[in-house]
Amino acid sequence: MSLLLAQINPTIGDFSGNLERMAELARQAAEGDALFFALGSISGYLRHMPDQDFLAQASIALDELAARAKKQTIVTAYWNDEGLPTIFISQSGNTRHIALPRASISLPEGRVMLSLTPPGLRQKVEEPFFIYLHPLAFNLMPNLQTLPHNFIFGHTNLLGGQDNLIYSGRSHWLMPEGLELRAPTWQEGMVAHNAQPDAVEQAHPMQRLHQALLIGLADYVNKNRFPSVILGLSGGVDSALVALLAVQALGADRVKAISMPSPYSSPGTRQDAQILAKNLGISLEEAHIKPLMQSFNEVLHPLLGDAPPGLEQENLQARIRSCLLMTLSNRHGHMLLSTSNRSESLVGYSTLYGDMCGGLAPIADLYKTEIYQLCSYLDPDHRIIPKTIINRAPSAELRPEQTDQDSLPPYPLLDLTLQGISEDCLSTAQLLEEGIPEDIIKKTQALMATSQYKRAQAPPALILRGTVLQLPLTGVRRYLPLHK
Repeated sequence: MSLLLAQINPTIGDFSGNLERMAELARQAAEGDALFFALGSISGYLRHMPDQDFLAQASIALDELAARAKKQTIVTAYWNDEGLPTIFISQSGNTRHIALPRASISLPEGRVMLSLTPPGLRQKVEEPFFIYLHPLAFNLMPNLQTLPHNFIFGHTNLLGGQDNLIYSGRSHWLMPEGLELRAPTWQEGMVAHNAQPDAVEQAHPMQRLHQALLIGLADYVNKNRFPSVILGLSGGVDSALVALLAVQALGADRVKAISMPSPYSSPGTRQDAQILAKNLGISLEEAHIKPLMQSFNEVLHPLLGDAPPGLEQENLQARIRSCLLMTLSNRHGHMLLSTSNRSESLVGYSTLYGDMCGGLAPIADLYKTEIYQLCSYLDPDHRIIPKTIINRAPSAELRPEQTDQDSLPPYPLLDLTLQGISEDCLSTAQLLEEGIPEDIIKKTQALMATSQYKRAQAPPALILRGTVLQLPLTGVRRYLPLHK
Protein backbone atom coordinates (compact mmCIF):
# COMPACT_ATOMS: atom_id res chain seq x y z
CA MET A 1 0.00 0.00 0.00
CA SER A 2 0.96 3.62 -0.44
CA LEU A 3 0.41 6.58 1.84
CA LEU A 4 -0.66 9.42 -0.45
CA LEU A 5 -0.60 13.12 0.37
CA ALA A 6 -3.48 14.50 -1.70
CA GLN A 7 -4.09 18.15 -2.50
CA ILE A 8 -7.15 19.80 -4.06
CA ASN A 9 -8.31 23.35 -4.79
CA PRO A 10 -11.48 23.64 -2.68
CA THR A 11 -14.12 26.36 -2.67
CA ILE A 12 -15.72 27.59 0.55
CA GLY A 13 -19.17 26.02 0.94
CA ASP A 14 -19.03 23.96 -2.27
CA PHE A 15 -19.35 20.65 -0.45
CA SER A 16 -20.47 18.69 -3.51
CA GLY A 17 -17.70 20.08 -5.68
CA ASN A 18 -15.02 19.55 -3.05
CA LEU A 19 -16.33 16.03 -2.39
CA GLU A 20 -16.08 15.22 -6.08
CA ARG A 21 -12.49 16.49 -6.26
CA MET A 22 -11.49 14.31 -3.30
CA ALA A 23 -13.37 11.29 -4.72
CA GLU A 24 -11.60 11.71 -8.07
CA LEU A 25 -8.19 11.43 -6.42
CA ALA A 26 -9.42 8.38 -4.50
CA ARG A 27 -10.44 6.78 -7.83
CA GLN A 28 -6.91 7.32 -9.09
CA ALA A 29 -5.42 5.52 -6.08
CA ALA A 30 -4.94 1.78 -5.81
CA GLU A 31 -7.04 -0.48 -3.62
CA GLY A 32 -5.77 -0.37 -0.04
CA ASP A 33 -3.99 2.98 -0.40
CA ALA A 34 -4.43 5.66 2.26
CA LEU A 35 -5.12 9.25 1.15
CA PHE A 36 -4.40 12.20 3.46
CA PHE A 37 -6.14 15.53 2.73
CA ALA A 38 -5.42 18.84 4.47
CA LEU A 39 -7.69 20.49 6.99
CA GLY A 40 -10.49 22.30 5.16
CA SER A 41 -10.44 20.20 2.00
CA ILE A 42 -14.11 19.30 2.31
CA SER A 43 -15.39 22.78 3.17
CA GLY A 44 -12.71 25.17 2.01
CA TYR A 45 -10.36 26.70 4.56
CA LEU A 46 -12.27 28.67 7.21
CA ARG A 47 -10.85 31.85 8.75
CA HIS A 48 -14.11 32.67 10.57
CA MET A 49 -16.56 30.20 12.05
CA PRO A 50 -19.82 29.99 10.03
CA ASP A 51 -23.25 28.92 11.26
CA GLN A 52 -24.18 25.46 12.53
CA ASP A 53 -25.84 24.38 9.29
CA PHE A 54 -22.62 25.02 7.37
CA LEU A 55 -20.51 23.10 9.89
CA ALA A 56 -22.90 20.14 9.89
CA GLN A 57 -22.55 19.78 6.12
CA ALA A 58 -18.86 18.92 6.42
CA SER A 59 -19.53 15.76 8.41
CA ILE A 60 -22.32 14.72 6.02
CA ALA A 61 -20.08 15.24 3.00
CA LEU A 62 -17.23 13.26 4.53
CA ASP A 63 -19.51 10.33 5.35
CA GLU A 64 -20.61 10.34 1.71
CA LEU A 65 -16.98 10.40 0.60
CA ALA A 66 -16.33 7.34 2.77
CA ALA A 67 -19.20 5.51 1.09
CA ARG A 68 -17.73 6.31 -2.33
CA ALA A 69 -14.15 5.34 -1.45
CA LYS A 70 -14.51 2.06 0.45
CA LYS A 71 -11.43 0.55 -1.19
CA GLN A 72 -9.14 3.23 0.24
CA THR A 73 -8.46 4.73 3.63
CA ILE A 74 -9.39 8.42 3.73
CA VAL A 75 -7.91 10.73 6.36
CA THR A 76 -8.56 14.45 6.63
CA ALA A 77 -9.53 17.11 9.14
CA TYR A 78 -12.48 19.47 9.36
CA TRP A 79 -14.36 21.69 11.82
CA ASN A 80 -17.22 19.79 13.47
CA ASP A 81 -20.62 21.23 14.36
CA GLU A 82 -19.12 22.69 17.54
CA GLY A 83 -16.38 24.44 15.57
CA LEU A 84 -13.65 22.15 16.87
CA PRO A 85 -10.86 20.84 14.61
CA THR A 86 -11.64 17.17 14.10
CA ILE A 87 -9.78 14.32 12.45
CA PHE A 88 -11.85 12.18 10.11
CA ILE A 89 -10.79 8.61 9.33
CA SER A 90 -12.54 6.21 6.96
CA GLN A 91 -11.34 2.61 6.60
CA SER A 92 -13.36 0.19 4.45
CA GLY A 93 -16.27 2.62 4.67
CA ASN A 94 -16.24 2.64 8.49
CA THR A 95 -15.74 6.15 9.84
CA ARG A 96 -14.36 7.79 12.96
CA HIS A 97 -14.56 11.46 13.92
CA ILE A 98 -11.93 12.36 16.55
CA ALA A 99 -12.14 15.88 18.03
CA LEU A 100 -8.58 15.91 19.30
CA PRO A 101 -5.59 18.08 18.37
CA ARG A 102 -3.63 14.92 17.59
CA ALA A 103 -4.56 11.35 16.88
CA SER A 104 -2.97 8.09 15.76
CA ILE A 105 -4.21 5.39 13.41
CA SER A 106 -2.80 1.98 12.55
CA LEU A 107 -2.24 1.01 8.93
CA PRO A 108 -0.51 -2.03 7.43
CA GLU A 109 2.39 0.18 6.42
CA GLY A 110 2.94 1.31 10.00
CA ARG A 111 1.46 3.47 12.71
CA VAL A 112 0.71 7.11 11.75
CA MET A 113 0.62 10.15 14.02
CA LEU A 114 -1.46 13.08 12.72
CA SER A 115 -1.22 16.75 13.65
CA LEU A 116 -3.69 19.62 13.14
CA THR A 117 -1.48 22.30 14.67
CA PRO A 118 2.20 23.11 14.17
CA PRO A 119 3.92 19.91 15.29
CA GLY A 120 5.97 19.81 18.47
CA LEU A 121 8.99 18.50 16.65
CA ARG A 122 11.18 18.51 19.75
CA GLN A 123 9.12 15.70 21.25
CA LYS A 124 10.23 12.10 20.87
CA VAL A 125 8.05 10.40 18.26
CA GLU A 126 8.14 6.64 18.01
CA GLU A 127 5.64 6.21 15.18
CA PRO A 128 7.32 5.93 11.76
CA PHE A 129 5.04 8.50 10.08
CA PHE A 130 4.14 12.00 11.24
CA ILE A 131 1.64 13.77 8.97
CA TYR A 132 0.87 17.47 9.28
CA LEU A 133 -2.69 18.27 8.16
CA HIS A 134 -2.74 22.03 8.60
CA PRO A 135 -2.47 23.92 5.28
CA LEU A 136 0.12 26.67 4.92
CA ALA A 137 -0.22 29.60 2.55
CA PHE A 138 2.24 30.69 -0.13
CA ASN A 139 5.84 31.15 1.02
CA LEU A 140 5.22 29.38 4.36
CA MET A 141 6.42 25.88 5.22
CA PRO A 142 6.55 23.84 8.45
CA ASN A 143 9.55 24.49 10.66
CA LEU A 144 11.67 21.38 10.21
CA GLN A 145 14.86 22.56 11.90
CA THR A 146 14.41 20.22 14.87
CA LEU A 147 12.90 17.33 12.95
CA PRO A 148 14.00 13.96 14.41
CA HIS A 149 15.58 11.50 12.03
CA ASN A 150 13.72 8.36 13.04
CA PHE A 151 10.46 8.87 11.17
CA ILE A 152 9.01 10.10 7.89
CA PHE A 153 7.44 13.57 7.90
CA GLY A 154 4.56 14.40 5.55
CA HIS A 155 2.84 17.74 5.02
CA THR A 156 -0.37 17.76 2.97
CA ASN A 157 -1.44 21.18 1.77
CA LEU A 158 -4.27 22.93 -0.01
CA LEU A 159 -4.08 24.48 -3.44
CA GLY A 160 -5.44 27.69 -4.92
CA GLY A 161 -6.73 31.06 -3.80
CA GLN A 162 -9.07 31.55 -0.85
CA ASP A 163 -9.96 35.20 -0.26
CA ASN A 164 -6.55 36.89 -0.32
CA LEU A 165 -4.62 33.78 0.78
CA ILE A 166 -2.85 31.64 -1.78
CA TYR A 167 -1.96 27.95 -1.34
CA SER A 168 0.66 26.53 -3.66
CA GLY A 169 0.15 22.81 -3.06
CA ARG A 170 3.67 21.38 -2.82
CA SER A 171 2.54 18.63 -0.44
CA HIS A 172 5.68 16.67 0.38
CA TRP A 173 7.32 13.83 2.23
CA LEU A 174 10.62 14.34 3.98
CA MET A 175 12.46 11.06 4.41
CA PRO A 176 14.93 10.25 7.22
CA GLU A 177 17.86 10.45 4.80
CA GLY A 178 16.79 13.97 3.82
CA LEU A 179 15.21 12.98 0.51
CA GLU A 180 12.11 15.02 -0.36
CA LEU A 181 9.20 13.70 -2.43
CA ARG A 182 6.94 16.49 -3.64
CA ALA A 183 3.48 16.72 -5.18
CA PRO A 184 2.98 19.14 -8.08
CA THR A 185 3.11 22.87 -7.41
CA TRP A 186 -0.03 24.77 -8.48
CA GLN A 187 -1.78 21.53 -9.52
CA GLU A 188 -4.15 19.08 -7.91
CA GLY A 189 -2.55 15.71 -7.37
CA MET A 190 -0.86 13.30 -4.98
CA VAL A 191 2.55 12.10 -3.87
CA ALA A 192 3.24 8.67 -2.33
CA HIS A 193 5.68 7.97 0.47
CA ASN A 194 7.23 5.19 -1.61
CA ALA A 195 7.36 7.07 -4.91
CA GLN A 196 10.45 7.31 -7.04
CA PRO A 197 12.01 10.74 -6.48
CA ASP A 198 11.89 13.20 -9.35
CA ALA A 199 14.47 15.85 -9.99
CA VAL A 200 13.28 18.95 -8.13
CA GLU A 201 13.58 22.00 -10.35
CA GLN A 202 14.52 25.23 -8.62
CA ALA A 203 11.95 27.76 -9.82
CA HIS A 204 12.99 31.34 -10.51
CA PRO A 205 11.69 33.61 -7.69
CA MET A 206 9.77 35.65 -10.23
CA GLN A 207 8.19 32.47 -11.62
CA ARG A 208 6.82 31.58 -8.19
CA LEU A 209 5.44 35.09 -7.72
CA HIS A 210 3.89 34.99 -11.18
CA GLN A 211 2.19 31.66 -10.60
CA ALA A 212 0.90 32.77 -7.20
CA LEU A 213 -0.55 35.94 -8.67
CA LEU A 214 -2.25 34.08 -11.51
CA ILE A 215 -3.94 31.44 -9.35
CA GLY A 216 -4.83 33.98 -6.66
CA LEU A 217 -6.42 36.35 -9.19
CA ALA A 218 -8.21 33.63 -11.16
CA ASP A 219 -9.63 31.91 -8.09
CA TYR A 220 -10.80 35.16 -6.50
CA VAL A 221 -12.69 36.14 -9.65
CA ASN A 222 -14.01 32.70 -10.54
CA LYS A 223 -14.95 31.51 -7.05
CA ASN A 224 -16.86 34.76 -6.54
CA ARG A 225 -18.50 34.23 -9.96
CA PHE A 226 -17.57 37.51 -11.58
CA PRO A 227 -17.94 37.31 -15.36
CA SER A 228 -15.14 39.79 -16.05
CA VAL A 229 -12.85 42.44 -14.59
CA ILE A 230 -12.27 46.11 -15.36
CA LEU A 231 -9.35 48.41 -14.67
CA GLY A 232 -8.12 51.87 -15.52
CA LEU A 233 -5.23 51.68 -17.97
CA SER A 234 -3.09 54.76 -17.41
CA GLY A 235 0.01 53.99 -19.41
CA GLY A 236 1.97 53.38 -16.20
CA VAL A 237 3.79 50.23 -15.14
CA ASP A 238 1.39 49.23 -12.35
CA SER A 239 -1.74 49.12 -14.50
CA ALA A 240 0.26 47.51 -17.30
CA LEU A 241 1.25 44.60 -15.05
CA VAL A 242 -2.27 44.19 -13.65
CA ALA A 243 -3.71 44.10 -17.18
CA LEU A 244 -1.13 41.51 -18.28
CA LEU A 245 -1.82 39.30 -15.25
CA ALA A 246 -5.59 39.59 -15.73
CA VAL A 247 -5.36 38.51 -19.36
CA GLN A 248 -3.10 35.57 -18.48
CA ALA A 249 -5.35 34.49 -15.59
CA LEU A 250 -8.78 35.03 -17.16
CA GLY A 251 -8.41 35.47 -20.92
CA ALA A 252 -8.54 38.67 -22.96
CA ASP A 253 -12.31 38.45 -23.48
CA ARG A 254 -12.90 38.84 -19.73
CA VAL A 255 -10.73 41.95 -19.26
CA LYS A 256 -12.05 45.47 -19.91
CA ALA A 257 -9.82 48.54 -19.84
CA ILE A 258 -10.65 52.24 -19.68
CA SER A 259 -8.31 55.17 -20.34
CA MET A 260 -9.40 58.34 -18.54
CA PRO A 261 -7.02 61.16 -19.52
CA SER A 262 -7.00 64.51 -17.73
CA PRO A 263 -5.41 67.77 -18.92
CA TYR A 264 -2.19 66.56 -17.28
CA SER A 265 -2.04 63.19 -19.05
CA SER A 266 0.83 63.11 -21.51
CA PRO A 267 0.44 61.96 -25.12
CA GLY A 268 3.08 59.33 -24.39
CA THR A 269 1.16 57.56 -21.63
CA ARG A 270 -2.07 57.63 -23.64
CA GLN A 271 -0.30 56.11 -26.64
CA ASP A 272 1.39 53.49 -24.49
CA ALA A 273 -1.97 52.45 -23.04
CA GLN A 274 -3.33 51.97 -26.56
CA ILE A 275 -0.29 49.93 -27.67
CA LEU A 276 -0.47 47.76 -24.55
CA ALA A 277 -4.19 47.08 -25.02
CA LYS A 278 -3.59 46.09 -28.64
CA ASN A 279 -0.73 43.78 -27.68
CA LEU A 280 -2.90 42.13 -25.01
CA GLY A 281 -5.88 41.77 -27.34
CA ILE A 282 -8.24 43.73 -25.09
CA SER A 283 -10.52 46.62 -26.02
CA LEU A 284 -9.63 50.04 -24.63
CA GLU A 285 -12.27 52.72 -24.32
CA GLU A 286 -11.40 56.33 -23.59
CA ALA A 287 -13.31 58.77 -21.40
CA HIS A 288 -11.91 62.29 -20.93
CA ILE A 289 -12.43 63.61 -17.42
CA LYS A 290 -11.69 67.31 -18.05
CA PRO A 291 -15.41 68.25 -18.29
CA LEU A 292 -16.10 66.46 -15.00
CA MET A 293 -13.21 68.26 -13.32
CA GLN A 294 -14.61 71.59 -14.49
CA SER A 295 -18.10 70.72 -13.26
CA PHE A 296 -16.81 69.72 -9.84
CA ASN A 297 -14.80 72.92 -9.53
CA GLU A 298 -17.82 75.05 -10.45
CA VAL A 299 -19.81 73.44 -7.67
CA LEU A 300 -16.92 73.61 -5.21
CA HIS A 301 -15.86 77.20 -5.93
CA PRO A 302 -18.27 78.79 -3.42
CA LEU A 303 -16.94 76.37 -0.80
CA LEU A 304 -13.21 76.54 -1.63
CA GLY A 305 -12.97 80.18 -2.64
CA ASP A 306 -10.19 81.63 -4.78
CA ALA A 307 -7.27 79.94 -3.04
CA PRO A 308 -4.74 78.30 -5.37
CA PRO A 309 -5.53 74.64 -6.17
CA GLY A 310 -3.83 72.12 -3.91
CA LEU A 311 -3.80 68.43 -3.13
CA GLU A 312 -7.59 68.27 -3.30
CA GLN A 313 -7.42 68.90 -7.06
CA GLU A 314 -5.08 65.94 -7.52
CA ASN A 315 -7.25 63.64 -5.45
CA LEU A 316 -10.37 64.85 -7.25
CA GLN A 317 -9.07 63.38 -10.51
CA ALA A 318 -8.48 59.97 -8.95
CA ARG A 319 -11.95 60.00 -7.39
CA ILE A 320 -13.63 60.97 -10.65
CA ARG A 321 -11.92 58.04 -12.34
CA SER A 322 -13.02 55.64 -9.61
CA CYS A 323 -16.60 56.89 -9.98
CA LEU A 324 -16.55 56.11 -13.70
CA LEU A 325 -15.01 52.68 -13.16
CA MET A 326 -17.47 51.74 -10.42
CA THR A 327 -20.39 52.88 -12.58
CA LEU A 328 -19.25 50.57 -15.37
CA SER A 329 -18.71 47.82 -12.80
CA ASN A 330 -22.30 48.22 -11.58
CA ARG A 331 -23.75 48.27 -15.08
CA HIS A 332 -21.92 45.27 -16.52
CA GLY A 333 -21.01 43.23 -13.44
CA HIS A 334 -17.24 43.66 -13.89
CA MET A 335 -15.08 43.41 -10.78
CA LEU A 336 -12.82 46.44 -10.49
CA LEU A 337 -9.12 45.68 -10.09
CA SER A 338 -7.09 48.14 -8.06
CA THR A 339 -3.55 48.77 -9.32
CA SER A 340 -2.01 49.86 -5.99
CA ASN A 341 1.39 48.44 -5.03
CA ARG A 342 3.01 47.75 -1.64
CA SER A 343 5.43 50.69 -1.78
CA GLU A 344 2.65 53.22 -2.33
CA SER A 345 0.34 51.54 0.17
CA LEU A 346 2.84 51.48 3.03
CA VAL A 347 3.51 55.22 2.77
CA GLY A 348 -0.04 56.24 1.88
CA TYR A 349 0.87 57.51 -1.61
CA SER A 350 -2.60 56.79 -2.94
CA THR A 351 -6.05 58.35 -2.96
CA LEU A 352 -8.69 57.00 -0.63
CA TYR A 353 -11.89 56.35 -2.65
CA GLY A 354 -9.81 57.01 -5.75
CA ASP A 355 -7.13 54.72 -7.15
CA MET A 356 -7.55 52.55 -4.03
CA CYS A 357 -11.05 51.52 -5.13
CA GLY A 358 -11.58 47.94 -6.24
CA GLY A 359 -12.79 44.48 -5.40
CA LEU A 360 -9.24 43.10 -5.40
CA ALA A 361 -5.74 44.58 -5.41
CA PRO A 362 -3.65 41.86 -7.14
CA ILE A 363 -0.23 43.51 -6.88
CA ALA A 364 -0.68 45.34 -3.57
CA ASP A 365 1.89 43.06 -1.89
CA LEU A 366 4.59 43.75 -4.49
CA TYR A 367 7.11 46.52 -3.97
CA LYS A 368 7.57 48.91 -6.88
CA THR A 369 11.00 47.47 -7.61
CA GLU A 370 9.48 43.96 -7.70
CA ILE A 371 6.93 45.17 -10.23
CA TYR A 372 9.70 46.22 -12.59
CA GLN A 373 11.49 42.92 -12.00
CA LEU A 374 8.36 40.92 -12.74
CA CYS A 375 7.64 42.91 -15.90
CA SER A 376 11.21 42.28 -17.06
CA TYR A 377 10.87 38.56 -16.31
CA LEU A 378 7.52 38.19 -18.11
CA ASP A 379 8.29 40.44 -21.06
CA PRO A 380 12.06 40.81 -21.48
CA ASP A 381 11.82 41.87 -25.13
CA HIS A 382 8.99 44.39 -24.59
CA ARG A 383 6.72 42.59 -27.02
CA ILE A 384 3.73 43.29 -24.78
CA ILE A 385 4.59 46.15 -22.44
CA PRO A 386 6.10 49.07 -24.39
CA LYS A 387 9.66 49.89 -23.38
CA THR A 388 8.64 53.48 -22.77
CA ILE A 389 6.37 52.36 -19.91
CA ILE A 390 9.34 50.71 -18.22
CA ASN A 391 11.77 53.58 -18.82
CA ARG A 392 9.45 56.48 -17.97
CA ALA A 393 9.80 58.02 -14.51
CA PRO A 394 6.82 56.86 -12.41
CA SER A 395 4.12 59.53 -12.23
CA ALA A 396 0.49 59.81 -11.19
CA GLU A 397 0.13 62.68 -13.75
CA LEU A 398 -2.14 64.66 -11.44
CA ARG A 399 -0.32 67.97 -11.98
CA PRO A 400 2.06 69.32 -14.64
CA GLU A 401 5.44 67.54 -14.83
CA GLN A 402 4.71 65.48 -11.71
CA THR A 403 6.82 62.47 -10.78
CA ASP A 404 6.54 60.15 -7.79
CA GLN A 405 10.00 61.20 -6.64
CA ASP A 406 8.69 64.74 -6.02
CA SER A 407 7.09 63.28 -2.87
CA LEU A 408 8.95 60.03 -2.25
CA PRO A 409 12.56 58.83 -2.10
CA PRO A 410 13.76 56.87 -5.15
CA TYR A 411 11.95 53.56 -5.14
CA PRO A 412 15.04 51.32 -4.66
CA LEU A 413 15.92 53.25 -1.50
CA LEU A 414 12.30 53.51 -0.36
CA ASP A 415 11.71 49.78 -0.83
CA LEU A 416 14.87 48.92 1.10
CA THR A 417 13.65 51.12 3.95
CA LEU A 418 10.12 49.72 3.86
CA GLN A 419 11.36 46.15 3.89
CA GLY A 420 13.61 46.87 6.84
CA ILE A 421 10.75 48.38 8.84
CA SER A 422 7.74 46.29 7.83
CA GLU A 423 9.34 42.87 7.36
CA ASP A 424 12.58 42.81 9.33
CA CYS A 425 11.41 45.07 12.21
CA LEU A 426 14.72 46.92 12.20
CA SER A 427 15.29 49.78 14.62
CA THR A 428 16.42 53.20 13.50
CA ALA A 429 19.98 52.34 14.52
CA GLN A 430 19.90 49.12 12.51
CA LEU A 431 18.51 50.94 9.47
CA LEU A 432 21.31 53.47 9.75
CA GLU A 433 23.80 50.58 9.79
CA GLU A 434 22.28 49.46 6.47
CA GLY A 435 23.35 52.79 5.01
CA ILE A 436 19.91 54.39 4.85
CA PRO A 437 19.97 58.16 5.51
CA GLU A 438 18.32 59.25 8.76
CA ASP A 439 15.98 61.73 7.07
CA ILE A 440 14.67 58.96 4.80
CA ILE A 441 14.10 56.67 7.79
CA LYS A 442 12.18 59.28 9.78
CA LYS A 443 10.08 60.36 6.82
CA THR A 444 9.20 56.78 5.94
CA GLN A 445 8.31 55.91 9.54
CA ALA A 446 6.03 58.94 9.78
CA LEU A 447 4.30 58.21 6.48
CA MET A 448 3.69 54.59 7.45
CA ALA A 449 2.24 55.53 10.83
CA THR A 450 -0.11 58.22 9.54
CA SER A 451 -1.45 56.25 6.57
CA GLN A 452 -2.75 53.17 8.40
CA TYR A 453 -6.31 54.51 8.17
CA LYS A 454 -6.06 54.23 4.40
CA ARG A 455 -4.79 50.66 4.44
CA ALA A 456 -7.66 49.72 6.74
CA GLN A 457 -10.06 50.70 3.94
CA ALA A 458 -8.16 49.18 1.02
CA PRO A 459 -9.51 46.27 -1.05
CA PRO A 460 -8.22 42.76 -0.34
CA ALA A 461 -4.63 42.24 -1.46
CA LEU A 462 -3.23 38.90 -2.57
CA ILE A 463 -0.81 37.97 0.23
CA LEU A 464 2.60 37.04 -1.14
CA ARG A 465 4.77 37.40 1.97
CA GLY A 466 4.50 36.35 5.58
CA THR A 467 4.07 39.84 7.04
CA VAL A 468 0.91 41.95 7.03
CA LEU A 469 1.50 45.39 8.51
CA GLN A 470 -1.05 46.25 11.22
CA LEU A 471 -0.44 49.62 12.85
CA PRO A 472 -2.76 51.44 15.29
CA LEU A 473 -5.30 53.85 13.85
CA THR A 474 -4.95 56.22 16.81
CA GLY A 475 -2.10 57.38 19.02
CA VAL A 476 0.96 59.59 18.96
CA ARG A 477 2.20 59.72 15.36
CA ARG A 478 5.72 61.03 15.92
CA TYR A 479 7.30 57.60 15.62
CA LEU A 480 6.64 54.05 14.55
CA PRO A 481 7.17 51.56 17.40
CA LEU A 482 10.15 49.38 16.56
CA HIS A 483 12.23 46.70 18.21
CA LYS A 484 15.10 48.02 20.32
